Amino acid sequence: MDRQNKKSCYPMDANPIGHCLIINNVEFTGGNLAERVGSDQDATKLEELFGNFLNFTVELKRNVTKEQLESTLRHYQQKDHSEFCTFFVVILSHGDEGNIVYASDGQAMKLDDIFQYFSASSCLSLGGKPKVFIVQACRGNQHNRVVSLNRQDSVVYDGGPSTSSQTKFIKKEHSLAKRGPHKYFRIASPDGYIGLKFDAEQDEPFTGWTIKPHMKPVK
Repeated sequence: MDRQNKKSCYPMDANPIGHCLIINNVEFTGGNLAERVGSDQDATKLEELFGNFLNFTVELKRNVTKEQLESTLRHYQQKDHSEFCTFFVVILSHGDEGNIVYASDGQAMKLDDIFQYFSASSCLSLGGKPKVFIVQACRGNQHNRVVSLNRQDSVVYDGGPSTSSQTKFIKKEHSLAKRGPHKYFRIASPDGYIGLKFDAEQDEPFTGWTIKPHMKPVK
């Protein structure tokens, strides 16, 4: 790598590279939020990806209330990250328009408030270092138009805060659609839209998690 390219890259030579916090909300006790069936599969694969292949120190927390989430974020905010190169936060949960995600007790939290915990002024030891937030959540109840090249494909979808609008849409627009054990999740759905994706060939039975294909190039 030439000198100019080196200047444009963040150093990634720490061992471990940094901390990775994974919040995996599957079951919800408030807000009439459906269980996120299959999210444990994604969380396990992410833990494997960051811990075994990317050399991060990983903490995986399941079914986190808003109070617990705020406490965990403060904990990482107060950590000394000076010996590390980066910091990752992965949130697997329900969400809604307005850039919010739901805690397991049904309480909403704005993503901007989460980001603020790790700004340069709030967490000095992360100043000048990349802070990456991966959010796997629906962001509303509207629907992108889906076009299939093969009408025999089945549509599988993430259950949003209320699955009724999704079910009506899929039954109307895709008569062959099913809400089966294969769930696909969309990272960074456009604001106000749920995640919809067509099924694709998988290399293992009863897997449909999009996290796994993303892991292959890393490995």
